[in-house]
Amino acid sequence: LWPILLAVNVLPALVQLLTLPFFPDSPRYLLIDKKDKEGCIKAVKQLWGDGDHMAEIDDMMSEQKAIRGEKAKSVWDLLRDRAVRWQLITLFLVVSCMQLIGANVVRRHWSSSPVTAFSLSFRAGSTSSCLQGFLIERAGRKTLLWKNYTVMALALGLLTVTLSLQDSFFWVPYCSVALVFIFIMSFGIGP
Repeated sequence: LWPILLAVNVLPALVQLLTLPFFPDSPRYLLIDKKDKEGCIKAVKQLWGDGDHMAEIDDMMSEQKAIRGEKAKSVWDLLRDRAVRWQLITLFLVVSCMQLIGANVVRRHWSSSPVTAFSLSFRAGSTSSCLQGFLIERAGRKTLLWKNYTVMALALGLLTVTLSLQDSFFWVPYCSVALVFIFIMSFGIGP
């Protein structure tokens, strides 16, 4: 049934294609990039309803004045700009860690483990996604990243041990499932 499962992705794409023309452009895009103040006001009213939204429009206009005459930066200009150097380094480290995190190893084990279930994986992912919004406001993004990367590293280390002992004791596969669950939750909440 893989072809059917993959074909199901067509439904959300069709819904997006059919509804997208009815949504307005971004007010910021209309005002700053297109220089269309009337279109911006119309989009703001369509998105936020009737009311006094002049403070938001004034903020966008002051942003437009601040960047007037400034040309778009190339990638090379961005890499040489000292003002954004630390943001780029941080972004590079986070993206690099995402690539080397070991999610493929966990996914392979998850699908081959005798005691796993798809619903457990779905619950772990959806629960962590719901928690993330609340925790970012409370703990901060930096704290969530380094603490959850630490938990993920520990979970992967212990998962390596439990996989090597999987046939030794009857309860070890259950520990592996718990570690995969912890890994997925930490990945969803942090990175």
